[in-house]
Amino acid sequence: MTDESVARTPESRAQTVVLRPKRWRRLREALTAGGQRAGGFVRAYFVEQDPTFWVAVTPALVLAALIFVRNPGSNYIFDEQEALLANPYVNDRSLGFLASLAEAFQKDFWGLPPTRSIGSYRPIPNLIWRGLWRLSTLPWLHHWVNVVLHAVNASLLASFAFVLTRRRGLAWLVGGTFLCSAVLTEAVTGVVGIADVLGGFGVCLALHALRGPWWSMPIAVMAASLFGLLSKESCLVVVPLLPWVAFVAAPALHPGRPLRFVRPWLALIGAVAALVLYTEIRRRYFFAELEPETPTSVPDGTSVLVRTFYAFLDWFRQPRLPADPINNPLIDADFPHRVAGALRVFSRGVGQILLPWRLSGDYSFPQEPAPTTLVFPESVLGALWLVGAPLVGVFAAMRLLWLRDRRTWREIDAFTRALRAEGDRFAREWEAAKSDAARAEVLNRHESLLRGDTVALPYAPEPQPALEAVPFVAPTVPVAASEPALASALEPEVESAPEPAPPAAFAVPVAVSEPASASALELEVELAPEPVPPAAFAVPVAVSEPELGSFPASGVAALPPSPAPDRWWVITSLSLIAIGLVWFPVAYFPHSNIPVILPTVRAERFWYLPAIGTAMILGLALAALVERLRWRRLGLYLAVGFFGVQVLAARVHALHYTNDLVFWRATKWASPNSAKAHLNYSVMVGARGQLEERLVANQRAIELAPKWAMAHVYLGDTLCRLDRTDEAWPHYVRGFELANNDSNLIALGYQCLWDHGAIERRRDDILALGAKKEHQGSWLAWLGSEVVYNGKEHGGVPAKYRPRGYDQGPKE
Repeated sequence: MTDESVARTPESRAQTVVLRPKRWRRLREALTAGGQRAGGFVRAYFVEQDPTFWVAVTPALVLAALIFVRNPGSNYIFDEQEALLANPYVNDRSLGFLASLAEAFQKDFWGLPPTRSIGSYRPIPNLIWRGLWRLSTLPWLHHWVNVVLHAVNASLLASFAFVLTRRRGLAWLVGGTFLCSAVLTEAVTGVVGIADVLGGFGVCLALHALRGPWWSMPIAVMAASLFGLLSKESCLVVVPLLPWVAFVAAPALHPGRPLRFVRPWLALIGAVAALVLYTEIRRRYFFAELEPETPTSVPDGTSVLVRTFYAFLDWFRQPRLPADPINNPLIDADFPHRVAGALRVFSRGVGQILLPWRLSGDYSFPQEPAPTTLVFPESVLGALWLVGAPLVGVFAAMRLLWLRDRRTWREIDAFTRALRAEGDRFAREWEAAKSDAARAEVLNRHESLLRGDTVALPYAPEPQPALEAVPFVAPTVPVAASEPALASALEPEVESAPEPAPPAAFAVPVAVSEPASASALELEVELAPEPVPPAAFAVPVAVSEPELGSFPASGVAALPPSPAPDRWWVITSLSLIAIGLVWFPVAYFPHSNIPVILPTVRAERFWYLPAIGTAMILGLALAALVERLRWRRLGLYLAVGFFGVQVLAARVHALHYTNDLVFWRATKWASPNSAKAHLNYSVMVGARGQLEERLVANQRAIELAPKWAMAHVYLGDTLCRLDRTDEAWPHYVRGFELANNDSNLIALGYQCLWDHGAIERRRDDILALGAKKEHQGSWLAWLGSEVVYNGKEHGGVPAKYRPRGYDQGPKE
């Protein structure tokens, strides 16, 4: 036999066995080394670079894609049916480019005119959807807009936090907390969440607009806020929030000329101008076809504040929103119980921010029912968050004034300017020096800049191009030199070193023995934390996170002192606390069902704007765990665990968007008391021919909501499809009587009875049902007589009255 495996001798086989572990060891060592290099690169990226927008956006895009991207084969899920597939504006191919631009401002979020509007006014999402619809009709493509925008928003937030605090690690944590927040999965992974992320983009731009000079701030704030409002109307929260941020952050954003009591008014002017423009655009282009509404009557004896609020609502004129107690049980509650229920929902939302245990696409009745009492633990906790948190934030701002943070920022600004000027002079003189002796003299003259123990700057407000142009920045590699020529000899070593310098806690002294000649230098390198000998000078090679401190006595004449580290930590922390604790309750308030009743009792996408504030607070808490906890390793583990929980929960919830069946199965598990979740799940399994399972889900929905017309009609429809029309009829009757003007439900039931040959047997019952006094002139009476007398002509219910099928476009 010539088979090679058989022809091998025992010796060769033994040799193979011996060599195989070596190969695996080499592979393991190579993988370990590669992992260490990759880890070092990642660590250096975040530790050694300031989180400016262009630095932060690359990792943000990668992480956002890994966490939130849904299955490419997913179909239209939940509201995506109406928002994309059935959107008449998005699907209208008869409009030209300019006509489509104008038409976008005359349609609501669902592509409907004001006479048929069922939702909000958001032109910009419609424009983006229409543009992408020409490329592809896959929902997977459309949701990528949300993913990219979410990464951009996280990068903008991180860069703003860095400008606000000059603390690199803290800024990275603020942006990362916002990026990985699992409660935002619905807004990022679901296509309909585009309104939230676009609104967040406008708000983040408005925050950065506060960094501009005073004369341009109102215009920049107005433009950014108007973009956010045209994306989602809840961005009106910029009116109170931007002036507050301008007040707290003025010394940090403008240390030379804070104008702390002027800039908030400029920000308010810009935000109010944006709100006025948005409202007038909506009134002139969207409400033009409607008759003016009668002003809301205000009871006599009400306060001026209440009257002003009602006057604002009459002017703002929100489009008519659907009112369904199944979607929002607080609709039927009186005001005190509505507030108690809203506070409970708010406290649960804060809990989801901290620990996203169960994320759900629906919280309908009776998952979030109206409370029966006013005072209970969750309502009290919600009140503390909604009222107590802003009060603590205001106290933090007052504390900043007491600590004179303006003076601290001026000291930091003077220090950074002096250090930058010193660096510029060093760079010019170093380039001008041609000999070794001249360069040694430059090093000695700028010893105060180059010594590692002189760097007290926390973070410069801008990059330092002069220092970056030289191969030297701090911390230090001390070099004890016996000859001035050594500086020139070491220059190639420093410039070509690809690895980052060790942390500031370590010094790498290079002791030089007396060389035999100028060309032969014997270097003895050892790690030593001891201070540098007085005769040595220091050559800085990389910047890590320097600690605040003060300059030594020698060489400090050119550089002003910097503030103490504890003072710096307190001031920056108080700034984030003052902004974050006021931000998230105020940003959530329009969605709270307290000022205005919304169509939905609770939705996780409502937390997109409030999460900007919670990210500041959580980022600060995580930074304190890592930097201030005595057992720093424990703090690091806690921070990693927090991010691990957020990322895992977000990724799992994003996988729920695999298809509509998976989505509603997960929803009924996360919200087991939601009748809507069970009913929608029944539709999904029924569309796949699993009628018996659909029947079980229908029955569960009726158990949870026995007075819900849709649940009864859908149960009758399931029995009808199983050819159990006699059992279906009582459920049809119950549903028809509960909603005698819902043409879609009535047409659905009668069409199924027609298809299964039951109309003729139920002829008298159908006519008698429509002849009842309470149903005269209703859709129930008209469609009943139409299917009885003209059913043969139309094949049942006339086609234009039949409900739109699942995954179908808009009805003609």
